[in-house]
Amino acid sequence: MVSIKIKKAMVKDAGHISVMEIVTQEFPLLIDDIKPYAAEEGKVKMALIATINNKEVGYVLLLFDMAKRILYIDGIGVKPPYRLKAVSRRLLNEIVELSVKRDMVKIQMLVPSYTVDDMNDPWNIAGWLLKTDFKAAGIIADGCRRYNRDYDYYVFEKG
Repeated sequence: MVSIKIKKAMVKDAGHISVMEIVTQEFPLLIDDIKPYAAEEGKVKMALIATINNKEVGYVLLLFDMAKRILYIDGIGVKPPYRLKAVSRRLLNEIVELSVKRDMVKIQMLVPSYTVDDMNDPWNIAGWLLKTDFKAAGIIADGCRRYNRDYDYYVFEKG
């Protein structure tokens, strides 16, 4: 059995997370996209890094909205060679524990429709969320722009 360790990281120092995102996501989040997120007022930002044998293999970016008591998953990824080794499940367990410790009422993730439309797509986070007991909770219209088109966001939540 593989020993997966989770460590906390500061989002403002997230250069290594953007590098990891490039190898875990179809559309990488760039460090310039992470920096404004880290500076957002009134929110607690955190990154969790999954390691196996001291090698970074996965991550999650979290945003705690203390006023609404919602923990947002802003991004999650696992390097391809480490998928199906319970890394994402271990990250999710840590997210749930953090939401309880910080008295959050729910966990949410917004997923662009272009990743949901093909449920067999290997980048499909929506399928993974549904397998891990998240529920579809609505749509935000025209919240995302890719390929010179506007896309909707699907809201998935747990809690």
